[in-house]
Amino acid sequence: MPTTDLPEIAALCGHAARVGDAHIADLIAARPTPLALQCGPLWIDFSRQGIDASTIDALAALARAREFDTSRRTLLEGGTANVTEARPACHVALRNDLRAPRFGTATMHAEVAETLARMQALTQQLRIGAWRGATGQAITHIVHIGIGGSDLGPRMVCRALQGNTAGPTSGERDLEIRFVANVDPADLMRQLAGLAPATTLFILPSVFAMLASYLLSRTLVPTLA
Repeated sequence: MPTTDLPEIAALCGHAARVGDAHIADLIAARPTPLALQCGPLWIDFSRQGIDASTIDALAALARAREFDTSRRTLLEGGTANVTEARPACHVALRNDLRAPRFGTATMHAEVAETLARMQALTQQLRIGAWRGATGQAITHIVHIGIGGSDLGPRMVCRALQGNTAGPTSGERDLEIRFVANVDPADLMRQLAGLAPATTLFILPSVFAMLASYLLSRTLVPTLA
């Protein structure tokens, strides 16, 4: 049955109509307990949302109707969660503590460890100038071309770590990183300004089948020729 035809959806719609116009202050006053919970080190507070305890019950009923627990277990155990590509989704396996992994399979753990080791080796080679471009010159700049999450994640990591490191150690160099997340060629041209193709590394992490990534790459190639 399509999700839109489930009785749990009809119940949620009716519930939304009932609480939709309620004032947040009134909802807070009517709650017997705060709508908040602790998950590990995180304190999650829903109290300033336009919901009440019955909202949570209605959402939980919908989750049960769609067999959420089964899907979650499949994801955490390394089963075929990505039904479109008929393969596991490795998001949680990538976030394991590899010293004591809790999620995924042994094969996943080995693949993640190997990939992280390769990433560490590559970044170290870039910092010391050992990884070089086609002309044999050391890389000085990195241009990251990504759309959506492929842009936001790396950009946030770079911003979060900026100023929180001890700086380059002996033999390491600072690399300038620029981000392109816009199909507008003008934005790409602004980020490329002043860069030498021979000393610039381009990273395209997005799925290449994405139209935006394809268009950006088509704009990039003749620029570097």
